Amino acid sequence: MNRRALLFSVPALILLSAAAHAGDAAPAAEGRPEVQAEAKLEVPSAPAEKPLQACAGKFQPVVDAYQQAHDGLLAWLKKASSRMEAVDAKIAELKAKVEPKSAKETEQRLTAMRKREPAPPQDPELQALLTDLKAQEARRKELCDVLAAAAAQKVQEFNQSVTDALAKASAESN
Repeated sequence: MNRRALLFSVPALILLSAAAHAGDAAPAAEGRPEVQAEAKLEVPSAPAEKPLQACAGKFQPVVDAYQQAHDGLLAWLKKASSRMEAVDAKIAELKAKVEPKSAKETEQRLTAMRKREPAPPQDPELQALLTDLKAQEARRKELCDVLAAAAAQKVQEFNQSVTDALAKASAESN
């Protein structure tokens, strides 16, 4: 098998793995030319990206503005997400407390129904937990609604910065 065929028939990960372990396999590879050829193979590097030429190069600031907008929006969303972690943690905590109590109460009600007895009264602690859970879920929805409105405003700001960069690049290209 020639080198070119080998390059296209063996995935790059296997080649990288073989190259990384070539020192370990060297004694076993002696006398076997196909194993030695695989170990010596180099993974071709990606060609260098060509810079934009002529008038297209004048629009590089627009590309940069898009990248800055992407990075800025992502950073802003991560910050907002970290603020919502407390609400999500509280909801998870409440759900963890509600589930066993709710299961226990359901089992008690089913047992009472089977025995044709009146249903036991609802657990006041479970009711308080359910009320807290509903309040926290409503708070999360409210925060998500505020986030959606703020995100729309943030996107408009980023769009304006990209539009400004485009206008400036267009003026310079003329």
